[in-house]
Amino acid sequence: ATKATCGCTRPSFPFLDIAPGESNVIGVTYNSVGKNGAQNPEVTIEANTYPRITTLKLKGTVRPKE
Repeated sequence: ATKATCGCTRPSFPFLDIAPGESNVIGVTYNSVGKNGAQNPEVTIEANTYPRITTLKLKGTVRPKE
């Protein structure tokens, strides 16, 4: 399961199980509309791994269009 700290960040994850030793991709889309300056959204991943919960911290700066 995945969840984000705000509605502007949307994680997507594989719909198939990932076997031990295999890997896959979790995509993250960030919508910067209405945002300005430093942004620090987080995505939390809960799985049957150790540790059970992993937090991905995103960091960036949104600048207005010129």
